[in-house]
Amino acid sequence: MRVNFWVEDAEFTAGNITQAMVDGAPPPQAVLQQLAARMEGRILVAHNAPFDRRALAQGFREAGLRWPDPPVLCTVALARRFAPLQTRRGLAVLAGGLGIDVEQSHRALPQPLA
Repeated sequence: MRVNFWVEDAEFTAGNITQAMVDGAPPPQAVLQQLAARMEGRILVAHNAPFDRRALAQGFREAGLRWPDPPVLCTVALARRFAPLQTRRGLAVLAGGLGIDVEQSHRALPQPLA
């Protein structure tokens, strides 16, 4: 999804997102409309879901679209409940403890595959 600013901002460079990755991408409104249709009747599952929920809701608001406000399941909250002795709760660490290899963090496709 195209953004309306340069990606040299700290939050993007920390995730190794480059300007080349977003150049030529579709506008946010188009992507978010497709996402809203896919979210209908589904649960948003995310690692540290409150962050993702806030970011998505803000994106919908800034695009002038209605936020679908789906039910949310947070894998960090699940880890706190079902693995309370595990103090490190990063996705790669938790997945590794279950024998699941996470090759890349902070990317759209590898995280849901984990």
